[in-house]
Amino acid sequence: MSLKIKVSSLREALERAVQNVRQRLSDPLARVAFVVPSKVNAEQVRRQLGEAGPFIHVDFITPGALVSSLGQLALLQQGLKPEPSGWLGAWLHRHIPRLYAEGLLHERYGETLTQPGWLGPVQRALGELQAGRVSAAQLLEAVGDNPAKDDPTEERLRLIAQIMAEVEQARREQRYYTQTDLEDSALARIEEGASLPCQSIEGAVVIGD
Repeated sequence: MSLKIKVSSLREALERAVQNVRQRLSDPLARVAFVVPSKVNAEQVRRQLGEAGPFIHVDFITPGALVSSLGQLALLQQGLKPEPSGWLGAWLHRHIPRLYAEGLLHERYGETLTQPGWLGPVQRALGELQAGRVSAAQLLEAVGDNPAKDDPTEERLRLIAQIMAEVEQARREQRYYTQTDLEDSALARIEEGASLPCQSIEGAVVIGD
């Protein structure tokens, strides 16, 4: 449920937001969390609230921290660990030449990817596909078993799908989870009605940038 409140300043808006959440909860001391875009925003909100008066049981959390708090525990319980920063770029640098040498990549485009300057675009493409929840199997299904002869678009899709399949296998072997896995895990916990671990947040106020 959302409320529209006319106020004269940010300070008043924040103060009224906390008050309204607590009134709806029928608890004047209910713990309220401000979901803020960044830590910088959190400090701004904290200062504004401090100028409005004493406030207790008020927490601040960023969307990234919220997702991590909700989704990480379930993944750790499965024996998974976060993918290290820079892992994908390092893997591509090491294994693209190997995949090409072993004949696992399209001959024409595979050779191009072994040249300087191409690993960055490949990494960005993989990241965008991952964020869109597109798997290697889905890409290969889109191409089909009999791709059009000399169709550059389908050839490139098949190439990316082949690389993605190798990356997915490497992640499984390393027991890594990705940011997308973390987000999906957090969403699943929200749908289950889970609360934040180790906190008794009873209400929330979302702040825009």
